[in-house]
Amino acid sequence: MSFHGALDLAGNLAAFALTDDAGTILVDETRPMRGREAAALAPWLNGLLAARDLSVRDVTRWTVGSGPGSFTGMRLASALVKGWVYGRSGVRTRCVPTALIAAAACSAEKACVLLDGRNHEMLVFGVKRSGEGYLPDGRTEVWNAAQAAEHLPEAGYAEYAVFSGEEEAAVRALLPAGGGALTVCARYSAVPLLRAALPFDDDLDKLVYIRPAVFS
Repeated sequence: MSFHGALDLAGNLAAFALTDDAGTILVDETRPMRGREAAALAPWLNGLLAARDLSVRDVTRWTVGSGPGSFTGMRLASALVKGWVYGRSGVRTRCVPTALIAAAACSAEKACVLLDGRNHEMLVFGVKRSGEGYLPDGRTEVWNAAQAAEHLPEAGYAEYAVFSGEEEAAVRALLPAGGGALTVCARYSAVPLLRAALPFDDDLDKLVYIRPAVFS
């Protein structure tokens, strides 16, 4: 039997999910992990697998959350999986945008994930429905309130998704532009990354970099 694992470290939580060949969810766990806490990422994940009499060598498909989010976290998760699969044949990998975790809480045909970019700006990641889930629609931008007012009408998003704790920042950005239906992703989980209808292209460098303005 082979297994499919998904690992994400783009936000304040580390998330890991695992399914078997039949698609049964065997692991769906998160834990706070920021900064130097990330040194515990590999031991934590190995522990979750060992508790099920498995190891990283039993995982033949890997999905890595590619953001947007913490550049350091995204690169760390990618590098960790690269190391585990190096030199192994028959193992497939891919990147899937972390934004699809929040998008899974939506129901509209066309939605937009908003992440707090600080400085009264939002990182904007557009998605479109595909089957039972969502896929990126190609929009990756940074909006402040003025830019939201300019772009919201033509963007045509019926729903906006945010991770729990970032509602206030999203409201600040959207209300001046006329608002919109706001959906909160209350639970962070790597399961939507496992289920994303994106190919295994063995490219773990395909990270989503949306950079907000930087002031010196």
